[in-house]
Amino acid sequence: MKIVIIYFLLFFTTIQISFAQLNVGGEPASWKKTELSDKIKMTLPSFTSGFIDWYKIKEEDYKDSLNDSPPRFGYDFSVNIDIMQEGSKTITLEGNQITAYKFVCKGALSINLLYNKFWLPPGAVMYLYRSDKKQLIGGFTNINNKGSKDNLKGFGTGLVYGDEVILELFEPKKSINQSIINIAKVIYGYRKIKLPKAFENVENYGGSGSCQVNVNCAEGNNWQNEKRGVGMILVNGNRYCTGSIIRSNVDDGQLYFLTANHCLGGWANPTEKDAISNPDCPEWSFVWNYESAGCTNPATEPSTTQTTAGATVVANWNNTDFALLRLTESPYMLPVPYNAFLNGWTRSTTITSSGAGIHHPSGDTKKIATFTSTPASSQSAMSLPGGTNSNYWQVAWAATTNGHSVTEGGSSGSPLFNNSGLITGQLLGGSSVNCADPANDPGVYGKFSVSWSAGSSAQRRLKDWLDPTNVSPSSLSGANAPCNSSFILSGIVSNNRFIQALSIQSNIFFSSTVSGDGNLHLRAANEIVLKPGFNCTGSMSAYIAPCF
Repeated sequence: MKIVIIYFLLFFTTIQISFAQLNVGGEPASWKKTELSDKIKMTLPSFTSGFIDWYKIKEEDYKDSLNDSPPRFGYDFSVNIDIMQEGSKTITLEGNQITAYKFVCKGALSINLLYNKFWLPPGAVMYLYRSDKKQLIGGFTNINNKGSKDNLKGFGTGLVYGDEVILELFEPKKSINQSIINIAKVIYGYRKIKLPKAFENVENYGGSGSCQVNVNCAEGNNWQNEKRGVGMILVNGNRYCTGSIIRSNVDDGQLYFLTANHCLGGWANPTEKDAISNPDCPEWSFVWNYESAGCTNPATEPSTTQTTAGATVVANWNNTDFALLRLTESPYMLPVPYNAFLNGWTRSTTITSSGAGIHHPSGDTKKIATFTSTPASSQSAMSLPGGTNSNYWQVAWAATTNGHSVTEGGSSGSPLFNNSGLITGQLLGGSSVNCADPANDPGVYGKFSVSWSAGSSAQRRLKDWLDPTNVSPSSLSGANAPCNSSFILSGIVSNNRFIQALSIQSNIFFSSTVSGDGNLHLRAANEIVLKPGFNCTGSMSAYIAPCF
């Protein structure tokens, strides 16, 4: 007997602008009853940010710019706030519980939170919103758990714009006080990344140089597939880099993301995150599809930002400055699924005489830089281990019809494509001349061909992850997500999996056990069937959506 799944994620349009992180939509319970909302406001405890040494921050940011370190957009206050202990609690007439807490950072452009412990039971829903209710993100549920109750992991939520943010948690009667939410850092945003129209002031959202070329200019016409794989990273909640989804030769639902090793912790502490010693990045956020619709910057910032949270570092190596991440949440599972592209690659030791880099300079909308002369094999322009080796491509950028794009802080980790649209490296940095003299501002990229196999273990090279069957292809073309006619899943799911069967008549037949922290996300165009043998002790989400 087959049972058609009955638990599907429902996604609703939120008030004003919402950061479309993986969530179930809706709105907080307190918004639905005026007297309850008023009660929460009267009794709400809060965190208020302390003194900020702006002179010190300016000095640190200047040093970052000289070193091509991932630029900082926010100052982090280290805290230890147990929401379940310190939040205001209210029991509703139905016996459910609402817990709320306010964060105040006077003068901040945005606030975002990093959690060192995060776990929600079934039925619990968490939201974050401005005090004036003009922006809402969430609801976050047990589908956002990165670990289990016995193996807690962190989490990160996107930016709420303004200087006052309320966290509100709803727990059904049967799950009261079971949630675990501990805030480790409150990020005071002092630079703009994404400010929706409702919060615009005299500042322009575009933080990159005037020479930069939007990816949807004519220069990007032949790169419309490749751009869909490129995303911006919010690193540890307060810095940004760029990277790209990259294809493995096995379509098993795992999504890999290539970026720069120095994005894992910066020059001062390059091993803050590491595939061997500290691989978990549950608090990292990935921003997709953040770009101008046309060639010119619009009068107001694009409002369709989509984000996912969480990753694991599976491999990284200083000698070519690469880092390979496995994404915890898939952009295909967003409330409005983003048609991400799995970019292809080549491990050729030579490179074509033309190609492009696609990146987010200074955390700005997606740009494209073009080269029309063969990049030189080069040592690192930076003081990094391996700098004496020819482990890098040095790329001279070309002036084009709409500008003369170069890399900037925030572009780190972005992919370099040859003229066939294949990744040949990821960005280490540039000379920091930027738009002042773009002709003399080359980009330096760690070679994919060296990163492939030069490292001494699986955690220091790419081939074990992108070629798990040891076929040893010289290259792999880019592709859309596999659109299988059907997908049969059995066995035990013990870590995060994304299963998609997206062709028009596709089905998923499911008889697995989801155990421990085995989070499972299913998506099919036609039907999801729970067969005998199905058992879920972990977290599971599913919905019906067509193939792109």
